[in-house]
Amino acid sequence: MISADISEVALTNLEDGIGPSVITYITDDLTNPDTLKAIDPVSIEVDRTVLHFFLEDWGQATYFSLLKGKVLPGGYLIFAEFNLSGAIMCSGLPVLRYDGEMLQERLGSDFSLIKALKLISSIHLEE
Repeated sequence: MISADISEVALTNLEDGIGPSVITYITDDLTNPDTLKAIDPVSIEVDRTVLHFFLEDWGQATYFSLLKGKVLPGGYLIFAEFNLSGAIMCSGLPVLRYDGEMLQERLGSDFSLIKALKLISSIHLEE
């Protein structure tokens, strides 16, 4: 299993939270990847809330191209993104929100949407 992010801090936090595991952590620029281009395609790719930070078309197109090239035929892409009625900011940065149709449009006919969930979570901190 591989987890990739442009932020080494984010990957370190993830690794610290998970503990010893079989995950390989790769710090790479997802819009201009070096290391990720060299890895073999996978059966399952999970976008762990990365896509929503690509606000410009060129970044989105580059990222979707990378994803499409790294998933084996018959494989799966799983996205965890803000839905259209979700947050407009994340970690102090603006985000682009998606629904299933928007993801399907970006992925094209090589991929078929299986299911899109519209989840809105609310957490209350007890005093």
